[in-house]
Amino acid sequence: MYEREVCGVRMYAIHTGPYIFTLTPKNLIMKSGIKTFYISTLVVFASLSVASAQLLLEDTFGGSATSNLNGESATYFNTLLTDSGGSATWLAKTGTEGNFWADGSLTSTTQGNFDGSAFLNIGSYINDSKGNSDALFKLSATVEITGGSQSGRFVSLGFFDGTMLVGEAFFTKSRGLGTAIQRAVDVDATNYFAGPGSTNSDDPGDLSSGSVTFSILLDLRTYNGIDDFGTVSFSSDGGDSYGFSYTYKSDYSFSQIGFSFNDTPSSAQFSDLSLTQIPELGTFSLLSGCSALAFILVRRRRR
Repeated sequence: MYEREVCGVRMYAIHTGPYIFTLTPKNLIMKSGIKTFYISTLVVFASLSVASAQLLLEDTFGGSATSNLNGESATYFNTLLTDSGGSATWLAKTGTEGNFWADGSLTSTTQGNFDGSAFLNIGSYINDSKGNSDALFKLSATVEITGGSQSGRFVSLGFFDGTMLVGEAFFTKSRGLGTAIQRAVDVDATNYFAGPGSTNSDDPGDLSSGSVTFSILLDLRTYNGIDDFGTVSFSSDGGDSYGFSYTYKSDYSFSQIGFSFNDTPSSAQFSDLSLTQIPELGTFSLLSGCSALAFILVRRRRR
């Protein structure tokens, strides 16, 4: 806890996470007692949290296990994405060499060296946001290989460059630009690829048993298009504890998100896909906090 002056009022700043903190007036704590302290904290915290994260897309994969994912619509698709040329309609591989289904499953009846993908086009929204203070994006999903144990087979989650085709994997023609993979058998091979394709990589350890919730954090806030092209970080614990991070050395287009596979596992499952934008505590949040603070102070004075 530390002191800070906001809107001309000396306040306590209470850190609650990497992107959200509350601001509580010091004089309210000293003069008005613990009850006012709690009320003010909750009100200001709520006002600041409104801008803490914005859901851009989500898919819960509530469709049928006998309906193709190809042609289905995401559960939620923000108009910010459609307005920038994105589409809520899935493009996904079908057939015996690998078929994505509307319930989030992947199956194959023909085994071999086949590749495939399922993805959503998100338009130019991320690219248009480069260099802005709110250009921080988190892509998350849970993946699991449920059948097929041959070494080398994998499924992946990641960003694509906008040229992905349903018969390709993330490494094909270097389409991937931030990819987390789960292998059917972990052979100390790399599981994180910053890209493009399979370059700039890291092995976070054995992630081969059970389901894994990946988070990929794309930070383009300091992008200038000259010598700063952003960073990408990876997590496999389902939270915000990021391990491997990579600083991009070139400018890339982040126009698609989705899944891919290589050497088709006999079955796999994807769930809880989301893309969120996590803005910094900027002008909007501070103004919201000041408005909430003013409301509290006016009520206190009237009493």
